[in-house]
Amino acid sequence: SDEEESDYKAKAQDDFEDEIESDKQESDEPKQKKKTSRSKKAKTKKHEDESEDSEDSPASKNPKGQDKKGDRRENEQGEAYFQLSDKKRVTVREFKNMILIDFREYFRKDGEYLPGKKGMSLQVDQWNKLKEQIDDIDAEIKKLE
Repeated sequence: SDEEESDYKAKAQDDFEDEIESDKQESDEPKQKKKTSRSKKAKTKKHEDESEDSEDSPASKNPKGQDKKGDRRENEQGEAYFQLSDKKRVTVREFKNMILIDFREYFRKDGEYLPGKKGMSLQVDQWNKLKEQIDDIDAEIKKLE
């Protein structure tokens, strides 16, 4: 029902906020962005075209949000995301004036993809540290292959 879906989304947002607060306390110098005045769309917005809900892949759900490469998409809140697999994506978002890179698993409920609990968010300084270590991580992967 709509009420159950709304309750779930509120809980998922609370879990996300708790995770961010935890990460913020662990970070030595959190990177913050100046507050913008753009408004966010309501998270409970329904698709006007129900035929989109019959598609299997979240990557094909919003073709108008794609850029020329086809990798970048936008969710209903206008946040950029990149599809990693059928149910996993990376979203770049702003939360409490912080820029976050959110790795999250999604699940399908009532024809709509919703964020799951499985995931993590990196602040920009953590993201940059990860990027610096990509070659070393790739080398470790090759050792195990």
